[in-house]
Amino acid sequence: MPEADGVLISYTNFRTIEVIEPLERDLRKPVVSSNTASVWLALHELGISPNIKGFGKLLECN
Repeated sequence: MPEADGVLISYTNFRTIEVIEPLERDLRKPVVSSNTASVWLALHELGISPNIKGFGKLLECN
């Protein structure tokens, strides 16, 4: 997967939260799931910058 900029896991009924960080480490690419994207968007709409460790780069962004 060297040509990909990142990985999207697009199922909300698939438990991903505990595997996103290990996948990012192994693949050396950002991994985003529908669930983490939904959490990020909800926080963004509320004006909150997430700084949540352990669940992937998306939720660590400030």
